[in-house]
Amino acid sequence: MVKTACLISTYNWPWALERVLTGLARQTTLDFEVVIGDDGSGPETRAMIERFAQSAPFRIEHVWHEDLGRRKTRAMNNAIRATDAEHLIFLDQDGIPAANLVELHRACYAPNRLIVGGYVRLTRDQTEAMTLEDVRSGAFESLMTPERLRFLRRRHLKNQFYILTGRKSRPKLMGLNFSIARDLIEKVNGFDEAYVGWGQEDSDLRHRVRFAGGGARCIWHKAFVFHLWHPEDPTKGKQLNRQTYEDLKRGRRPWRCAKGLVQEEPAA
Repeated sequence: MVKTACLISTYNWPWALERVLTGLARQTTLDFEVVIGDDGSGPETRAMIERFAQSAPFRIEHVWHEDLGRRKTRAMNNAIRATDAEHLIFLDQDGIPAANLVELHRACYAPNRLIVGGYVRLTRDQTEAMTLEDVRSGAFESLMTPERLRFLRRRHLKNQFYILTGRKSRPKLMGLNFSIARDLIEKVNGFDEAYVGWGQEDSDLRHRVRFAGGGARCIWHKAFVFHLWHPEDPTKGKQLNRQTYEDLKRGRRPWRCAKGLVQEEPAA
């Protein structure tokens, strides 16, 4: 049996992270471990994780680094290094998984494949009303309305078309719900730590995986998370990473990044 790990990115929002962990604790399969890649959270996050770990039905590893601004790529590379799992499922602190999410990702696992799931955006009111009991009981899954399900199915069909026609920029990848074989993410040297601040790091990873010959599968329509509302990241819209991403798309940067799991040049 292939060993699976769920890798969660987090930063200073223990309220949301606890709900994501609670969602993982009610999965239809619990044959996985959890690694939390922490981008410099304060002591409240550590305290919550330690408390949750005491009764969690899976092993939890908390990997922390100093807060020097948004460095999600480094936090996730640290999380990858902290596990020897062959199958890595990536989640964010703001995406509560439906009960069958891990099972569906595991069923789609293949050594050279990127698997991408979908998400449902919750409103501010729905987010603020979300209790731990709502998650434990599964009541939150009733927020999947027919309209939201139609959206997921439309996005899935678009991604399927683009995959079949060989478009490297699909499927649309969100860091809150995808999985990949360890060998494949190591082939491209993990997340590119040249990306700091908000944006493009997940699309960059998808492009490099696809350029490196990795296959793709879309399960947007059936494997989804419920995305909690939150204010926008203060670095969003500042285009901090746009040129780096454009250089990759135009072939001016290799698909194996230099500042990744293995630091092949000194980090800035």
